[in-house]
Amino acid sequence: MSAISTVLTACPVDQGSINEYWQDGNLPGVAEQMPHAEFITSPINRRGIALRMTPGNGKVRDVQVTYMPRLLESSADTNVANPYCSTGTVLGDRSTTYTLDTTVNIASDAHGFSATDVEDACRNNANYLMDVAMRQIDQVDRARATSIADQSAALFGTWGTAGSLFTTGNAVGNVNASSEFVTQTLVTGGNALFPLGWQTLFNGLNEIGFQNAAIFAGRTLTNFFQASLTGCCADSGIDLSRQLEEYGFAVAYDRRIVASTALNSQNKAIALLPGAQQFINYTRSTWKAGMNIDMGANYYHATVVSPRLGIEYDWTLTDTCGTIVSRVVSTGKVIAMPSNMFITGDIFAGVNGAAKILVTNP
Repeated sequence: MSAISTVLTACPVDQGSINEYWQDGNLPGVAEQMPHAEFITSPINRRGIALRMTPGNGKVRDVQVTYMPRLLESSADTNVANPYCSTGTVLGDRSTTYTLDTTVNIASDAHGFSATDVEDACRNNANYLMDVAMRQIDQVDRARATSIADQSAALFGTWGTAGSLFTTGNAVGNVNASSEFVTQTLVTGGNALFPLGWQTLFNGLNEIGFQNAAIFAGRTLTNFFQASLTGCCADSGIDLSRQLEEYGFAVAYDRRIVASTALNSQNKAIALLPGAQQFINYTRSTWKAGMNIDMGANYYHATVVSPRLGIEYDWTLTDTCGTIVSRVVSTGKVIAMPSNMFITGDIFAGVNGAAKILVTNP
């Protein structure tokens, strides 16, 4: 009997990453939409106050901004002596102070592993650690996007002094008691688009200086926007796609804005002027910069940048007797322009670059 086997030994299960075998190439979770958070953290929206509050190297500053509200039109005088040689009053200013509590943060799950956890795995150990970190960053991205939406929506302003620019009420073109501009997208009795929808909304936003606002909305206004992109002539003879092109709105659906405490409806939206709200981003890991002090013997503390939102997170790796633990932490909050930039009696009192919209259809 031959001692030589005539059967080839079966190959172990072929194992490889999904990116390698499917050539997906995407970060986990990249398909999930978060347009509102991406807008807030985008270069077009960022302003210098963020760097003043968190200048880096683990520092944080309270920042006070001062401003002089415009004078009331109603207080303008007529037929005065010219040249005017009498006394006047001192024109003062106002201020708002912004602060950041660095103990308030969002953290990923803490994941730990040791040599025995990876010794039988086919994947490279360094690649495994990077995979863990990528998933933690993605987790924090999503949680931070939810926090940004909830904070941003709560910082809405008014549509001006009640009754000055708009009738107070619940009809289309009014501003209701919740500081929401009421608009319409459908006509009575069906799915036909309301032909004056874009004019109504554009004129309302134009009244408070929101000509280039970005709008983050629920399904109702988003559907109207998308239908208008390819819509033609309504029964009124108005070309809806041409209307949308003329007024140049940018409308994006964002489920986190829809779920925010301040909106909490598919029929609502928020309009934001670029720069009106800022995400203040703080990281602690750079506090030893320039001190020529190495990281601790059993931990690594560094800054990582979210590839999705472009903001910085703290990343900590600890080594406790051979167990490696990874965690990602995000610290920051949304701030808004002051709500008292216009004094009582001004038609724009309470306007601050963020305004709520409500769609009410018959």
